[in-house]
Amino acid sequence: MEQDKVILSQEGKKIQEAKKLMDSIPDIREEKVAKIKAQIQNGTYQVEEKKLAAKMIKESLLNELL
Repeated sequence: MEQDKVILSQEGKKIQEAKKLMDSIPDIREEKVAKIKAQIQNGTYQVEEKKLAAKMIKESLLNELL
């Protein structure tokens, strides 16, 4: 009985390696979260309104494209 084989191209292997690397990166950056929490508690956290609005618009447009 013959077995099926899958052979990945070099590009496929690179994609697989990149996915493994991305999977190893945490979704939440604990140090950044801790810094922002401390700023909120101290009353020193400031929102950059224009930067926030630009990111929201960019995210919305990207979601429309996908």
